[in-house]
Amino acid sequence: MLIIIIIIIIIFIIIFIIFNKTQKDFLNRIYEEGEKTEMKANPENVAKAMRKAKNEDNKRVFQLSYFLSPQQLQVDSCFSRMSKLAKNTVSI
Repeated sequence: MLIIIIIIIIIFIIIFIIFNKTQKDFLNRIYEEGEKTEMKANPENVAKAMRKAKNEDNKRVFQLSYFLSPQQLQVDSCFSRMSKLAKNTVSI
C-alpha cells in the first residue's frame, strides 16, 4: 500500500513539474470544481476552456504556446491520480 502511495505521489509531482504555474492553477481549479460537482472533466472540454480562458482584464490567460492538447492534458488520468492521492492522504 505504501509503495502505491509513493508511486502516486511521484506521478503527481512529475505531472505538476512539466506544467507552468498558470497551467497548474487552471488544472487545480478544474479538479476542485469536479470534486464539488462530482462531474468528471473531459480532456477536450478542458483544452477548449484553456483556449478560451480570460482573466479579470478580459485578456487571455494562456498564450498560444501554452495551450495544452487533450493528449497532453490526460485529464482523466491526472485527475484520477489527484483524487486517489487525496483519498489516500485522508485515510492515513
